[in-house]
Amino acid sequence: MTRMKSMKKKPASENRAYIHYNKKRFKPGFDPERAVLDIAAAEGKKSLDINVVFTDNNHIKRINLEYRQKAYATDVISFPFMAPGGRHLHGGDIFISVDKAVQQAAEYGETPGGEIQRLLVHGVLHVLGYDHVSKADEKKMRPKERKYLKMIQAAGK
Repeated sequence: MTRMKSMKKKPASENRAYIHYNKKRFKPGFDPERAVLDIAAAEGKKSLDINVVFTDNNHIKRINLEYRQKAYATDVISFPFMAPGGRHLHGGDIFISVDKAVQQAAEYGETPGGEIQRLLVHGVLHVLGYDHVSKADEKKMRPKERKYLKMIQAAGK
């Protein structure tokens, strides 16, 4: 696994993103760290630590089974960090299956890179507290998902 992060030291009030992936198996084709930081900033969030792990179907299947009791590979899983009592948001972990993204891209008529960007935005929004369990929640999350995906794509990230 390769860990990428900015070399510049950031003040504690700023957000931090750490991107993990195997360079031999995957090259993002955009700057996922910048994308995560831009979304967090656009949402007015500060002092977050967000880890993004680009992985494979086997790994994400194990995570899905352990934490959600679902015995299949999924595309993205997010784990927000919360202080005791569920208050102050601290950031979170996002796992994205590159294998599943490639499969879904073919199904949806999308490029693998475009699907990975969509999954990254989706995961970041979950870490920031958005959900799509109810119709009301989905009405809040989906427009943001489209907005931030366009922002990433427009920036060439």
